[in-house]
Amino acid sequence: MQSPLKTFIIYARSDEEYKRQLLLHLRPLVVSRLLTVWHDGDILAGEDWEKAIKKELEASELVIVLVSVHSLNSDFIRSEELRTALSRLDAGLARVVPVVVSPCLWNYDSVIKKMNVLPRGGADGVIPVNEWPNENRAWVTVVEQIGEMAQKIHDKREADEQAQIAEKQRLSDEHADREREAETQRQAQIRALEEADRRARAEAERRVLAAKQRLADEQAAQEQEAETQRQVKIRAREEADRRVRAEEEQHELAKKAACQ
Repeated sequence: MQSPLKTFIIYARSDEEYKRQLLLHLRPLVVSRLLTVWHDGDILAGEDWEKAIKKELEASELVIVLVSVHSLNSDFIRSEELRTALSRLDAGLARVVPVVVSPCLWNYDSVIKKMNVLPRGGADGVIPVNEWPNENRAWVTVVEQIGEMAQKIHDKREADEQAQIAEKQRLSDEHADREREAETQRQAQIRALEEADRRARAEAERRVLAAKQRLADEQAAQEQEAETQRQVKIRAREEADRRVRAEEEQHELAKKAACQ
């Protein structure tokens, strides 16, 4: 539920009765929480009234100006209240609604004549409240338009809020997607590093085994060469022994032959 619009009523003291009538007709909008209403009658005893008015006016979102010859001639309304209200209007922080309560030359006021002035009596244009055959009908016309304005503001705020929520959700989803993508890439990189590490270890093991095999082959070849040389030496010694024995036999035979 949107917060009620903070509504401020600007009026001259001489128009106190018009303010009272407006408050009565605004009551349904207050009860339905479309708006809250503040006026100088809410200032507490002993409170600095100028500071209170400035504080509430600077926080207002809707300003209703009761226009009469008295308010048009009030220096405080023009230089303080209306100036602050218009600055908030220009900043897009508040709406300003002039309500003509009694006949005056409001259409010659350089500021008020540019606004959507109430109450309007159809083709007759703006008719002051006290010139309506039934003043209650005039106030109902005023408050209905204020209510429509307040409802549109609430609807826009709700739509903006929903749009902000949707945008936040979209950004959150995009962030989650990016995080998932980053995690997927991180896991892929981890797997790639693990695979590279596995391949490096396998290659290192292969090289170690190849080196061991090469050393074993070299050692076997050396052992084979040594064995071949040993066998050659054995055969050479055997041949030498055979020759020695043959020579000894021939020598023995020669000795025997010489003795005969």
